[in-house]
Amino acid sequence: MKFETWILLAIIALVIFVVGWSSKYYFSDEARWERRRRRSNSPITTKHNHRSSVRFSLNLKKKRKKR
Repeated sequence: MKFETWILLAIIALVIFVVGWSSKYYFSDEARWERRRRRSNSPITTKHNHRSSVRFSLNLKKKRKKR
């Protein structure tokens, strides 16, 4: 194998190692309980209630003329 191939494989292995090591905290039991606690204790907020509502009045049926 060429030297460039070994360098490329080393870089890929390093990236995989760093991603695996950093995701260790994200998937741990403590992290899951912390996310669950934050969701349970967070205040309920809705962003869409602050907008004004738009209502349409549509009359789709055509009125028939009586003869």
